[in-house]
Amino acid sequence: METKHLIIRPIKHTDLDAMYAYVSNEEVMKYERDAFTYEGLKKLFERYVDEEIFYACMMKENNQMIGHYYLGRTFPQDFQEFSLGYIFHPDYQGKGYCTEGAKELVRYAFKQKNAHRITAKCNPDNIASWRVMEKVGFKREGCLRERAAFKKDQQGHPIFTDELVYGLLIGDLLQNEC
Repeated sequence: METKHLIIRPIKHTDLDAMYAYVSNEEVMKYERDAFTYEGLKKLFERYVDEEIFYACMMKENNQMIGHYYLGRTFPQDFQEFSLGYIFHPDYQGKGYCTEGAKELVRYAFKQKNAHRITAKCNPDNIASWRVMEKVGFKREGCLRERAAFKKDQQGHPIFTDELVYGLLIGDLLQNEC
């Protein structure tokens, strides 16, 4: 997939080092799981590549990976629902690239993967993330209280956080394109 500034393609084995450059950053991973170690990411990477649910976001001008998207089918599959997520290198945050690529990936999901609905979720404190969702056209559907527990306290107990839920329907996309 191509946009004005970006190429979006399935993750490849050769993307490991580029992805590690930002998923190892504590600030980038603030609202996600703990920052990845190289070995930890390498273990997961095999599955990432094989499942074809992660997409590299590349700058068209220099073919540099600046972030990635997750686009996975939810279950049951008959619901034709997908889940969207994204993580970007800090040098490329706040410049519109995540939104630009997400719009293209959403169109791809609806038109090529036969999606009926796409969901996206984030921590309410992650303002940049929910702003991307809204710019893409997602509608805020609610807040799940203490739903996510990505991190643990010093005693190993989960730290629960709220999670905003957004949704986008094929009809929303068609309406916006008219």
